[in-house]
Amino acid sequence: MPLPMRLLSLVTLLACIFSAANGEAKCSGFASDEKACNDAKGCTFCTGGWAHTHGCYTDEAASRLPPGMFNCGNLNQTLSQPSVTTTTGVVLGTFETVKDGAVVASFKGIPYAESPTGGNRFMPPKPHTPWTTPYNAISFGPGCLQDGHNADVPTYQSEDCLQLNVFSPDSSSVSNAPAKPVAVFFHGGGFKEGCSKGPFGLYESSFVAAHGDVVVVTANYRLGALGWVVTDGIEGNMGLKDQRLVLQWVQDNANAFGGDRDRVTIWGESAGAMSSLAHMYSPLSRHLFHQSLQESNPVGFVYRNVKQASAFGNGFAKILGCDSSGSSVEDKLSCMQSKNATEILAATSKADAALEVVKSILDGGGVLDAFLPWTPTVGTPDLPVNPMSAGSKVVSDVPTLIGTNTNEGATFILDGIKKKLHSWELDLILDVLFGHSFAKEVRARYPVAKGADARVSFGRILT
Repeated sequence: MPLPMRLLSLVTLLACIFSAANGEAKCSGFASDEKACNDAKGCTFCTGGWAHTHGCYTDEAASRLPPGMFNCGNLNQTLSQPSVTTTTGVVLGTFETVKDGAVVASFKGIPYAESPTGGNRFMPPKPHTPWTTPYNAISFGPGCLQDGHNADVPTYQSEDCLQLNVFSPDSSSVSNAPAKPVAVFFHGGGFKEGCSKGPFGLYESSFVAAHGDVVVVTANYRLGALGWVVTDGIEGNMGLKDQRLVLQWVQDNANAFGGDRDRVTIWGESAGAMSSLAHMYSPLSRHLFHQSLQESNPVGFVYRNVKQASAFGNGFAKILGCDSSGSSVEDKLSCMQSKNATEILAATSKADAALEVVKSILDGGGVLDAFLPWTPTVGTPDLPVNPMSAGSKVVSDVPTLIGTNTNEGATFILDGIKKKLHSWELDLILDVLFGHSFAKEVRARYPVAKGADARVSFGRILT
């Protein structure tokens, strides 16, 4: 490159950097000024379009962004954040660009409830109090407290975890565009694992929002004992109540994010799908959603009633050291609320380990009972009846789509049965589950090779 051109490029690049130091957008990543890209490592020139630090935009895409988004081509413009006013205050997000250049406004880690710690532990969630200064919602919050080693168990977790994320294809967030449908997604994980970000960022929903032309909301809810335990003084279903508060938050704030509060789809996978069906049978969730999308929901699962759940919950309290003889209901609750996170997780793990999967099934339990020790409880205001059971009536009779993800059952089998399963053991299990006659047909469809681990076939059957 001739020396004058090099000097010109250097001057242009320095001008961009100088402008950035004064609050204006940096000349990095992408540029609409070809000269600024000549010597800038990693810089891409946007031919015939506008540029932003995240990518190139066509004139049409650029027209949907608020002023101050572009760099290098217009050095007097500043980088901005999407801003939305919610019922609890102003939230600031970030602009995300998907592969084809579409722009989405994302808001991550918005608190929807007060911290469920201390005196709030094991209690219904309390709506978050308003904040007075803008909340910077630019990164995922922690997952809820949980134990385990699966991919969906986040390394970043906290008991203070009741946060949600919003992905809106309406990048200006406050434009006059028609309101878009809203999809509220609850993650799976057997009611004891997972988070709103998902394993490997799977639930980062910018692409879905952009290409589905839908506002996507993902949320955390309490897990394990913290979300589902029932004792004499704890009514349970805290996780279900958390989800309901999310749905109410969406009703109150959907319009601010370009969404239509009258077109809300409740959406979930595995435990999230089970939750979606549970809300359809809950009088307390009526009118909070208008469609249901369920991935891998074992719809025939029979939830424990209060008596059964209390027996398991009181066992957990005893492991925690809070069920001493003669202690009052109040003392037991106070003790359970005083334990630290490490103690809660250790007791949860011990309670889980007390359930032996194969023995539980052979003793007459359901195939998923031992895999799902922490679940919603029926015979309660939150869930009066078992969904899909004989005589039960759906409360929210909305359009519903149900499907199954490939190999869904394998995750449960491999997590719950830690050692090789012999074919004769699987034969016993199938006889108990399906009866000897029908079990023959199941074996024929899902054979186990000689010497092979029968957990593989069991996982396919469970799927």
